[in-house]
Amino acid sequence: WPTENLDLGGTEQASQDVPLDANNIGFRLLVKMGWKEGEGAGRTGEGIREPVTIGAKDDTIGIGKAEEVAHYTDEANIRRRLLETEMKETEDLIKARETKVQRVEAIQKEVEEMNKVFLCELCHKQYKLITEYENHLSSYDHHHRKRILDMRRADAERKREEQRRREVRRSEKKLRKAEQAAREHETAPPLPPPPPLPDGLPSLPPSPPPPPPP
Repeated sequence: WPTENLDLGGTEQASQDVPLDANNIGFRLLVKMGWKEGEGAGRTGEGIREPVTIGAKDDTIGIGKAEEVAHYTDEANIRRRLLETEMKETEDLIKARETKVQRVEAIQKEVEEMNKVFLCELCHKQYKLITEYENHLSSYDHHHRKRILDMRRADAERKREEQRRREVRRSEKKLRKAEQAAREHETAPPLPPPPPLPDGLPSLPPSPPPPPPP
């Protein structure tokens, strides 16, 4: 940088090899805050004793990026980890996995029980606040769905009642037919005797009447 217009007579060159003298403003500030020469920085005096070294940086990557790249490209870090399916199953691993599954299921069940408090099963909507849930119960959408459900239930009940009545009428019709057949059988004239058989053959006795229907 050009320095011909600067007065450098009362300045000194900063250096990490030469300690600050008592006239330096930074030195005076440290002493004012309780620091003593030769001690470390910090309230307990256990901090650094030497100034932070600054190295020349002639690349275009950000500060700390090189250490990050070195960390991820280290041979120990790029070694592929074994998958859980590739690990040999032991009793401890099986027990740990079962315990984890049971814990997850218990948490899910507890969450479901908590959510049931503000769950509208009719509309399949979940609410977190009681005010939102009450507003939904008084909304047009909820009452409209409820009316439709009541209409469907009433229609299904009517169809079941009609089906039951048809079955009763069908059973009564079958019973009347059976009674009519029994009466016709009782009032029917007896059958004529069979014709005589040729000479030399014994005559057959008349056939008995058929039994009445049950």
